[in-house]
Amino acid sequence: MGLAKLESTIFLDDLGDTYLKTIDELYYKLHNKMVWEIGHLFPTIANLNSADFYISAPAEWAGVEFHYVIGINVGGNCHVLFYRDPTVSNDGTSLPSINRYQDANPVQAAVSGIFHTPTVTDVGDLLSGSLAPGGSGIARVGGSTDAQWVLDGSATFLMRVTNVSGGAIPISINMVGHT
Repeated sequence: MGLAKLESTIFLDDLGDTYLKTIDELYYKLHNKMVWEIGHLFPTIANLNSADFYISAPAEWAGVEFHYVIGINVGGNCHVLFYRDPTVSNDGTSLPSINRYQDANPVQAAVSGIFHTPTVTDVGDLLSGSLAPGGSGIARVGGSTDAQWVLDGSATFLMRVTNVSGGAIPISINMVGHT
């Protein structure tokens, strides 16, 4: 297990005592207006159909590492597959990014290049596969899974969530990240 990046500040309290306050990198970046969120709700995905996210950073992000926590919420059992270098004939619908520090002066520029419902002609190379448990048949109760990734800004990626619950369910995919 690696060490987390931390931000520390030394404070002097009202009694003259000093103390050290430490926060991890994600909170540091949030407090410095550099964290954004992208997400989409697919309200009804039929059994054995998929919800897809296509990640294709614009040319100016080449070589930049993107730090993502990708969260998936499902209304029933789903297979979650993550691919590198898929081929698409249509990017799909562009999703807006929202800075998580909501004041008038965000520091982090809006992130573009995240799409839902692309037309995929080849999924590319499988990086990861897992089950998002949520039940099946009449016992569907919903579930979630998440994963943290550091992605190369010059590559493309596909997150595919396939409903295997036996009925139609909602699926949401949410990404929180920073560079």
